[in-house]
Amino acid sequence: MQCPTCGESFVPQDSVALPFCGARCRDIDLGRWIDERHSIPVERQWDEDDIGEVMN
Repeated sequence: MQCPTCGESFVPQDSVALPFCGARCRDIDLGRWIDERHSIPVERQWDEDDIGEVMN
């Protein structure tokens, strides 16, 4: 298996932080999410309150 953070190959049974090779790479990935370097794109769902705010 290959670590998505560092790219190193590792044996999954030896890792305590799957899908990462270790805790360090897992923490690096978490930091990227917290810093918003990683994100999940979403489409804004408008509701009636939002439309009213835009119209005013």
